Amino acid sequence: MENISIIKPKFPVKLEFSDNLKTLISSSEEINGYIFENQNIEDIKKDFLEINNCIFKNCTFQNIKIDRFSLMDVIFENCDLSNFKFSDNGIHRVEFKNCKLVGSDYSGSILNNVLFSSCNCTYINLSFSRFKNILINECNFTGGSIISSKLENTYFENSKLVSVELGNTPLKNIDLSTCDIDGIMITSNELKGVIVNMNQALSLSKILGIIIKE
Repeated sequence: MENISIIKPKFPVKLEFSDNLKTLISSSEEINGYIFENQNIEDIKKDFLEINNCIFKNCTFQNIKIDRFSLMDVIFENCDLSNFKFSDNGIHRVEFKNCKLVGSDYSGSILNNVLFSSCNCTYINLSFSRFKNILINECNFTGGSIISSKLENTYFENSKLVSVELGNTPLKNIDLSTCDIDGIMITSNELKGVIVNMNQALSLSKILGIIIKE
């Protein structure tokens, strides 16, 4: 697509490898400058955690509850963050690549310069969030919720948006033409200015109350 201007995560000259992710999360309020690989983290509850300048590869997070959470300059690659609660937090210059994000909760968060690429995001919750400079590429968002959100400079490419709820989320200038939007839950108010292909337009005409006679 044209005009995509996603700022990538920025890292120091050298990141340190660590095999103590659970210890760091349990004992610190800030994690900065590490690479974590092939680690399984579970059963952690914290009031606050800030993660900056880190790369996670092939890591699994289970039963993690963090009340206030901030991510900046972070890459998740081949990670499982299913049912992870990110709500009401800040996510800046973060990339999710080939990750499992089933049922994860980002509601009420601010997402700035975030990439979702080849991720399973079924039943994800992004409601009441603010998007700025977001690219969603070849992801499955089936059954997800993006209710009452603000989408600024947000791009959807070749993604599955089947049965996604988009109530009270204006789609002006949002291009959905390469996506599967079958069963999308939306009203005529949100459709103003949306960009779709011909087949999608025929399907969405039912929402607008238009009867097409062959």
